[in-house]
Amino acid sequence: MKEFIINENEAGQRFDKYLAKLLKEAPKSFFYKMMRKKNITLNGKKANGNEKLLSGDHVKLFLSDETFEKFSGTDKAPRAYHKLDIIYEDENILLINKPSGMLSQPGDDGTPSLVEYLTGYLLETGSLTEEDLRNAVQPVMEELGEPEKIEKTVVRGTENPETKEKYATAVSIVSYENGKAQYTITFNQTMKMEGFYIK
Repeated sequence: MKEFIINENEAGQRFDKYLAKLLKEAPKSFFYKMMRKKNITLNGKKANGNEKLLSGDHVKLFLSDETFEKFSGTDKAPRAYHKLDIIYEDENILLINKPSGMLSQPGDDGTPSLVEYLTGYLLETGSLTEEDLRNAVQPVMEELGEPEKIEKTVVRGTENPETKEKYATAVSIVSYENGKAQYTITFNQTMKMEGFYIK
């Protein structure tokens, strides 16, 4: 079972339109059938698809992991994992011995890089969740279109001058067919994600 909570960016659209984005590889007949059988529910009740979504609504999909991955398209973009040679890690910093030949940024041919491997590591350790990424990125991705290239990435540790709390920030600038986006991800002292910003 998968559960999603509708955020403010997703509110206002019809339920069937939301499902078409969530299950982008599924024919519409599939999710209408799943709603009729109550395998997809809205706020714990049977839905027909024409409901207007509100912020805070609960969507439950009683589907197998394999079915969800197949129809959501997640099986087309596997997460890159690589055993990282971590020299030092604490609540403020993560030092990695990058092997010779490993790309720092993704290759034009889709070759995984340190960025993907680090993301995989953060997901594996629980510092970052798939749902955090999906909920933050989905509305922006639809507007920007297809990505073209990552222009720049900077990662640094810093301290809030007011609270003296230390944190790490990663900033990437990415070109898309309809514009550019700057991604900023902030981690607290325990390396838990505190912010994910797109502008």
